[in-house]
Amino acid sequence: MASRSGFPRWILESKDNISSSKEWNTLVAELHEAIQQQLTESHVQQFTDLSDAEKTLFMERAAMALHGGQAYNSLYSKASVLLDQHLNNEVARQLLEDYPVDTKTDLILDNAREGAVSILRKWPDMKTRLHVCINQPLPDTLRQIAWRLFLINTTVRKEYVDILSTNPRAAISPQDLEISQKCEHLLNSQSTLEDLRGSIGAFYSMKAVLSYYHTRKNTAGSLLDIEYLLMVPFVCVASANISRREPPPSQLVAMLVEEYTTFMEHRPGYMVDSGSESHNEEMQVFAARVAELLEDKDPDLAKAIGGNVAPAKEKIVTTEAGRRLLLVEAITELTRPVIRSMFVGFLSMESVLYIWDQYMIGLDVPGYHHQCLPAYTTALLILLRNSLLVCNSTSAMETVIKDESSKLKPAQFQHEINKHFLADLKSALNSDDRSALPVVDPTQVNTEPWNHWSREKIPHRTQAQDRKMAREEREADRQRILQQQKEDEEKQRDEQEKRKREAEALVLQRAASERHRRDKERTDMEGLLEEERRNRREIERKAEAEIERLMKEVEELKRQKVKSPNPSMLTLDSIVSRFLIPPPPTANSTDSLGLPTPVRPLTRVPSTKDSHRLRARQATEDLLKRIQYSVHTIAHGEGEETEELDKGSKAAIQQHKTDFKRAEREVFGRELYQGEFDKLPTEEQQEASDKMMEAIQKIGVIMDIIWP
Repeated sequence: MASRSGFPRWILESKDNISSSKEWNTLVAELHEAIQQQLTESHVQQFTDLSDAEKTLFMERAAMALHGGQAYNSLYSKASVLLDQHLNNEVARQLLEDYPVDTKTDLILDNAREGAVSILRKWPDMKTRLHVCINQPLPDTLRQIAWRLFLINTTVRKEYVDILSTNPRAAISPQDLEISQKCEHLLNSQSTLEDLRGSIGAFYSMKAVLSYYHTRKNTAGSLLDIEYLLMVPFVCVASANISRREPPPSQLVAMLVEEYTTFMEHRPGYMVDSGSESHNEEMQVFAARVAELLEDKDPDLAKAIGGNVAPAKEKIVTTEAGRRLLLVEAITELTRPVIRSMFVGFLSMESVLYIWDQYMIGLDVPGYHHQCLPAYTTALLILLRNSLLVCNSTSAMETVIKDESSKLKPAQFQHEINKHFLADLKSALNSDDRSALPVVDPTQVNTEPWNHWSREKIPHRTQAQDRKMAREEREADRQRILQQQKEDEEKQRDEQEKRKREAEALVLQRAASERHRRDKERTDMEGLLEEERRNRREIERKAEAEIERLMKEVEELKRQKVKSPNPSMLTLDSIVSRFLIPPPPTANSTDSLGLPTPVRPLTRVPSTKDSHRLRARQATEDLLKRIQYSVHTIAHGEGEETEELDKGSKAAIQQHKTDFKRAEREVFGRELYQGEFDKLPTEEQQEASDKMMEAIQKIGVIMDIIWP
C-alpha cells in the first residue's frame, strides 16, 4: 500500500526506525569525522564552501573509508533486520485485514517489488543496484522501469516530440503502408507472439515506432526483418499500458521511440551484422567465444557441431586449429539468425524477456554483453543437446534450433546459467561497482538471511464469538456509514430541489409582477388614449361649431347685399389702391407685335362684402390647419417623442419581418423568395397564413418570457 511520497508504508516505517537507531547515529558521527578530516587536509574551513561536485566527492570518499568497518556492518545488519520485520508486518496486516487471495509468499514478493519500484522512481541513479537481479526474470512493473532507466535518451525523445508538435507528417515514413502490412503479418503469424495477436494498440505502437525509425535512418530501402523482430519485446513490456481496442497515447509512443532507438544505436556489431568487415570480425569473435564456452562446458556437443562441416573441408581437420576453425564456422552459421534477432522469434516471449532483462541490467557496464550474450547462446545449445547430437548436418541443426527453442522455459536457462556461467557473469557485471551505497540482499551477503516470515510471532487469535462480534461491529459501522452517506445524499438532493423550487417560484413571481406592470401600463395607456380621444372629439366639436357659426355668418353676409359706397379720394381703400401694383402680364396679354399691353389704372376698390368673405375663408383655413396640426401632434408627437416613435416603429417593422421569416422557416422549412407565396393555390395560401400567424404568436410568447 503506497503512502506519502509514493513509498510503501513498510519502507517509510523502516526508514524511520533506521534513522532513529543507535547504529545510524554511530555511523553518521564517524562519517562527519571522516569528512572533517578531509576538510582539514584540503584546508577548507566549512563544508558549505565546497561546490556540489566537491561535496559529492567528499561524501563518497568518507563512505568508502567507512565501508567494511564495524559501524558500517552494524548498521547493515540493523537495516536488514528492520526491513525484514516491517515487510512481514505489512504482509501480516494484509492477511488479517484485507483478506487477499494470494499466498503469503506472493504478498511478500509483491510488496518487495513495490518498494524497489518506488525507490527507483525516486532515485533513478540506483538502477545499478539491479545488478543483484542477475539470472532472475524481473517482475513486469520492475521490468518496465528498469528498461526505461537503462535506455533513457532525452535527445531522441525531444527530437520526436518536437517533430510531432511542428510537423507530424515528418514522423511518418514514405513506406508506412508496407511497414503496417509487415507489422500486422508479424503479429498474426508468429507463434511466439500469441499474446499480441489481434491487439490494435500493439499494432499501432509497433507501426508508429518503426515508421519514425525508418524516416530517421534516412534510407530509401525497406526496413530489415530483424528490425521488426527487435521491436516486439518493447511492445510486450508496454502491453500492460496499451489498450487492445484503441491506439496508444502519444506519450507511450514517444517512450517506445526513445527506448527502441537507443537500443538499436547501442547494439553490438555482431547483432547488426550488416556485412561490413568490422561487423564480420565481431561476429567471428562472438562465435569464437561461444565455441570456447561450449568446448569447456560440453566437449561432446562441440565436437558434434564441428563434425557436421568436417566432410566438406577434410584438408583442415587434421590440426587442432583446423577443428577449432570448423567449430567457429559452424557456430557462426547456427547462431547468426538467433543472435541478430536476440532470440526473438526463436524462444518463447517469456524466455526472451528473461534474457533481455539480463542484457538490460548490464548496459551500464562496458563489455558486459560480450560475456552475457555468448553465455546465453551457449546455454541454448546445451539445452538442445539431445536433439542436436542426432543431427548429421548443419541444416538439420538449424531446423532443431528453430523448432525446439520455443519449448524452453526461463527456469531451464536459469539452471544452466547458475551451473556454468553465473560466477563469470557476476564478476563481469560487478567489476566496476565501487559505490558506497550498499545493497541489502540477504541471499548475496554474509548477514543472516531474511526469515522473519517463518519465525515471526503468530498474531493473537480471538474466539469465534469475538470475531463474530468484531464482524458485526464492522458491518454496523459500514451500514452506519452507508446510511449517513445516503442521508447526506438525500439532504443534498432535497436542498437542490428546494433551491430549484425557489428559483422557479422567483421566476414565476417576477413573471407575474412583470405581467401586472404591463397590464397596469396598458390600462394607463388606454386611459390616456381615451382621454386624448375625448379631448380630440371636444376640439372637433368646437371646430365644427365654429365652422358652422362662420358659415352662418357668411350666409348672412350674402343675404344682406348692401350697396358699396363710391370710393372717396380720402378713404383707406382709395389710398391703398393707388399703391397697388398690377401683376405682370401673361404671355396671352401681348399683341401680335410683341408689345406689352399698357397698364390700366385700378379704378375699382374691393368692396366690404369681398373683404368679409376673404376674412371668413382665412379664419376657416386657419382653424382647419390647427385641427390638422393637433391631430398630427397627437399621432406622431413632437421633438424627441417623434424620434422615439420613429425608432419604435422601425424596430417593430424589423421585428415583424424577423418573425415573419422565422414563421416561414418553421412552416416551409426555409425562407421564401419574393413572389413565391403569391404563386401558391388559394387554399394553400390560406392554410399557410394560418400556420404562420400561429408561429408568429408562439414566437411572441417565447420572446415575452425570455425578454419580459
